[in-house]
Amino acid sequence: MFKDNRAFWLSILGTIVLMFVLFYIMSNYFTAVNLSDFGFGRQAIVTPTPTELIVNSDLDPTKDYRVIIKTNLGDFTIDLFEDSAPNTVKNFLYLTSNDFYNGLTFHRLIPNVLIQGGSPNTLNNNNEDDQFGGPGYTINHEINWDSLNYASDLRQELTVEGYSSTEGLVSKRIAKYRVAMAAAGPNKIGSQFFIVLGESTDPRVAYLEGRHTVFGEVVQNSSLINDMSKIEIDNPLSTFSRPVQTIVINEIELEIRDR
Repeated sequence: MFKDNRAFWLSILGTIVLMFVLFYIMSNYFTAVNLSDFGFGRQAIVTPTPTELIVNSDLDPTKDYRVIIKTNLGDFTIDLFEDSAPNTVKNFLYLTSNDFYNGLTFHRLIPNVLIQGGSPNTLNNNNEDDQFGGPGYTINHEINWDSLNYASDLRQELTVEGYSSTEGLVSKRIAKYRVAMAAAGPNKIGSQFFIVLGESTDPRVAYLEGRHTVFGEVVQNSSLINDMSKIEIDNPLSTFSRPVQTIVINEIELEIRDR
């Protein structure tokens, strides 16, 4: 019977195989655009121990620390929250002092949500691995749930995901123009950071709360950030969409002021 209807059965088999392939592709596609992907769960940093150089360094409590990020599109200034996230600020300043960010690009843009940079992998020609770049070590999150008055349901959700509260800090919430560290998960902060482009009433922005340490805020030339947010992206359906226009961090200049 099979020999008599060989062509028929082969066509049936081919159809079944094709359906499985299409199902696999579509399931991966819809997984790629899930809201949970805003947790930045694809950053390939695996070393969990921060360097002693960063943690044991000191910030002058009488000074206010700012950085001027100079890009090919213009400059903007970030006021660093050294009291709210001291180790995160130390890490950022450590990388900045070693010119780590010079030449890197903002490789991720989600309009009205965030613009992200700080991956050393943006220096190569493979765009596919930009999200994985880091400095080769990680530091812990710095978010005090009590100071932010997190609701019990958010606390439970974060606890299940492996996050925990950092006592003794007065943390800052996710908000428009604030700057936070990207992370692959709990206590996996590396070098990548993002600027919030939308309001916290947007569920995509609200999802970032508690999962990313806020360590600064754009205080000068926020209009440039608005312009960046309007740049065309390559894939509007993806949560890892890229700006079609290259945005390069030429250098970062440290500015220290008296309080």
